[in-house]
Parts: sequence; structure tokens; C-alpha cells
Amino acid sequence: MSQSQGAPYSSTLIGQLDPYDQVEEITNYLERLDLYFKANDISPAKQSAVLLSCIGANVYKTVKSLSEPVAVTEKTYAELCTLLKSHYGPKRLVIAERFRFYQRNQNAGETVAQYSVKLQTLAGPCKFGSFLDDALRDRLVCGIRSLFIQKHLLTKDGLTFSKAIEIAKTLETATKDQQDIKARGDSNTTTVQAVHQVQQRQKQRSNKPPMRRDQRSSYPRLSGPLCQNCGYAFTHRTCPAKGQHCKSCNKIDHFSKVCRSRPKQMRAVLQTDPEQENETCTFAENEFFVGAIRRQQLPIDDVWRQDLHVHGQTVSFLLDTGSEVNILPLDIFNALNVPNKTLQPSSTRLTGFFGGKATPIGQTRLICQVKGKTQSLLFLILPQGEPVIGKHACDSLGLVHRVYTLLSHESVFEGGGCLHGQAVSIKVDEATTPYCVMTPRRIPIPLMPKLKEELERMEQQNIIQRITDPTDWCSPIVIAPKKNGDIRLCVDLRRLNKAVVRDRFTTQMTSAEQGQMQNRPNKGRLPRHEAR
Repeated sequence: MSQSQGAPYSSTLIGQLDPYDQVEEITNYLERLDLYFKANDISPAKQSAVLLSCIGANVYKTVKSLSEPVAVTEKTYAELCTLLKSHYGPKRLVIAERFRFYQRNQNAGETVAQYSVKLQTLAGPCKFGSFLDDALRDRLVCGIRSLFIQKHLLTKDGLTFSKAIEIAKTLETATKDQQDIKARGDSNTTTVQAVHQVQQRQKQRSNKPPMRRDQRSSYPRLSGPLCQNCGYAFTHRTCPAKGQHCKSCNKIDHFSKVCRSRPKQMRAVLQTDPEQENETCTFAENEFFVGAIRRQQLPIDDVWRQDLHVHGQTVSFLLDTGSEVNILPLDIFNALNVPNKTLQPSSTRLTGFFGGKATPIGQTRLICQVKGKTQSLLFLILPQGEPVIGKHACDSLGLVHRVYTLLSHESVFEGGGCLHGQAVSIKVDEATTPYCVMTPRRIPIPLMPKLKEELERMEQQNIIQRITDPTDWCSPIVIAPKKNGDIRLCVDLRRLNKAVVRDRFTTQMTSAEQGQMQNRPNKGRLPRHEAR
């Protein structure tokens, strides 16, 4: 004979009462118990026995301890309800409950119906009394997200809570329908504009004068890749850009339209949220970067994923070291065994690598376990997408490690170093009068020890050399403090640089080097002694 938890099942009983799970409010549980008694005509003499039979083993043990020294079976139903309420129903402060009520605003993605139900739930323990309807109406008007709906509600005289809900639902539905119609109209307009642009191009091409026969013969049509110097399908020998000057960089052997030195034009794409198109955001926005870039149809082995245990369930997350936040889709969040699935409001705005914007529905903290580590991570809930673990969570969970490794040439990265080989001499114009600073620049007294230490360090590393003999040229120094507390020495050599005689060398372009190789049998090589 099979049995079910809670009240024993019978074909004559209406409904089924489950054991008390200590998550539901005890007052709600006792109200459902009273309805169960009324529906099944259970006499008052049996109500205490039915209650003790349905509440479960753990709760029964607690009630038995609370009723000592009197046996729990001798307690009446009213006394048992009093024990349960005093133990599982802690006393609520009215001022705290009203604070939560007045702070509740409509969240992103929350409908007017959902928001009104949440307000009624929060108003229960506030003890508003006869002011309940006015309090609900005021909180609905003040906390609604849409400024368009709020403006209409403020113009209504004698507004009640039920009437405010009716008006807000109607305007909300009308706004969504208007956005859908506008989206279809924009798509049709885009198609018409695209067709018009194609027709305009064809008309412009037809109005161009026909090319002469000699011009057609000089521009043959060849199959294959386009020439990188002219942009047409020419061979290297017949390229029309050979010997021509570019209008962009003034170099030769290519046209300006294929110039590699010309900066590329970038077009910015602005994405707008249709829900906030006619509204003004009243809270401060915090933008975070989400930077996952992948090719489509990427092999599974190339994707960095990790299975995490989230509240007892396994979820496969994408490890994105370019993301600053953790992301979880709404469908996966609803499937988790989370005791409290109420989302906290979030003012965070997500920005993708190419500038795309996304607004989370809310945020919540979840317990994640992997490789023996447990962390409480903050997740942003999006309507759709895939689970993402950001760089901070990857670091704290030990999924990604920063490695600082120096494999070779360690001496290059230590100290200043010296350039070995032929000594370099700087020629100075003899007709220039040497410059010598007569009054040295003042050095702050607190920086004098650091200046002395820096000069000694640079002298030990052969960066500078101590000169005790008289010299014609003498330039002042400038001290630049660093953020880490050190100093940087800079020499003011502007007067000396004006007197330096510089060597002028002309560097031949690639086209000139190729011209020297035209008459050689082996055109792929150039003798070293002839290279300049």
C-alpha cells in the first residue's frame, strides 16, 4: 500500500497538505491548514492530531521540545498554532517593512501586473489599515519605470489603486504594440531604401560616357586576384599605376584608392534600447565590458569551458578573461535549486567589444564550487545568452593563472645596458657659440638625496660619466617625480641640438631597388656590396 507525504491520501479528502518546509511563512501554512480542515469537515477534536501528523518529523521534534514539560499531544490546536507562530514567525518591525515597501521600484523587464502583485505582498506586514489603498497607489505611481505611463497617472484626479493598475496595463500594452509596428515599418523602409540606392547606382553608371576603344584595349579584363597597386586585374608588367604618384602619400607605383598609408574609415554603430527610447534614465549607470570574440563554428576543443557546481547543479560556463562581470541566462537561473529566486535590481549596463549594449534583468549571488574551491559570485541575469565567468572569478577560482616567465635574454631587461661596437661621435658646428648655464636650476631640498642616489646609479651603469675638467657646453637638468616615489632625470639639450651637425642619408624606395634588378638573370637576389 503506497503512502504519500503529508496528510494521508483518500478519495474522500479534498486537496493535499505537505509537511512544513520552514521556507514558507508559518502564517500562510496555518491558513492553508484551516482551509484544508474546512474543505474536509475535520472536527476540532481531530485538528491538533492532523496538524502534528502533517508538519513533518523535524518540525514535530521542535514543537515537542517547545511544549515541555507538557506533552505535545495534550496541547490544543490553538496552543500548537501559538507555539509555531512564536518560533517560526519572528516579530517584524513595522518601520523596517514600510522602508522596504517605499524603496521598491519597478525593475527592468518587470511588467505592471508583476510589480503591483509585489507591492501588495510587501504591504501585508506594514499595517497600513485604511490607508492601504492610498499607499499602494502612491508607490505604484512613484516607482513605475516608464515616465510616459507615470505622466498619464499623475494627470488623473481621484485615482485609486485598481484604476491605476488598469490604466498602466493599457498604456503598457499600447506601447509594446506601437514598438512592434514601428519595427516592422523600419524594416520595410530599409528594404525600399536599399532598392532605391541600387537603382540610383545603375542610373549613374548608365549616364557615364562610353569608354573609347583604345582605352578598353589598354585595360584588359583578366581573371584572378586584383592588383594591389592599381586595384584592377592587371599583371605586374601592364599595371597602369607603375610610375604614377599617389595623391594620399605622394609615393610612386600605386593609386590613392589602394594606398596602404591612408587611414581607414571606421563607422560607429549606435544601438538603442526600444523600451527606453522615449524615457529618461533616472539612476546612475555603471558600465562594464564584456569582451568575448569567437569565430562561428569554432571547434569544441578550442573553447575554454569549465563545469561549475551551482547550488548542487552542474552548469557549463565559458571562461572569458575579457569580461569584467559574470553572466547567467534567465532560463538556466530558473532551473537552479535556489532557495530565493528574487532578483535584486541592477543599474549595470554591459558593453560588448564592438559597442553593443545590454541591460540585465537583475542580479543575484550564487554559490559556485569547482576543484575544491567555493566562492559566492555575483551574476548578472540576461534574458538570453550563455553562461560566462569573468576574469575576476576565473582568478579567484584558480581557473586562469597569470604567468610571468622570462625565457631568455635576461640581461636585456635588467639595468640600462651599453651598446657595444664602434663609438658614436656627435659633430658640433664650430661657428656656433657654446652654451653654458650660468645659474643652475634649483633642486628642492627633500629631493637632494634621491638626486644624488640617481646620479650615482647612472654613473655605475655607465649611462653618464663624471666630468671634473672645464667644458664648453653645460646644460641644466630637470627632475620629474614618478608615481612610485622615484625620480627621472631629464637634460635640457635644446641649445645643443641646434648646434649639432646631422648626417643626411636618402633611403631608396623599394621600387628603385626593383629597378636595379630588372636586367639581372637572377632577379630574386641582390649582391651585398651593391646594396645601399
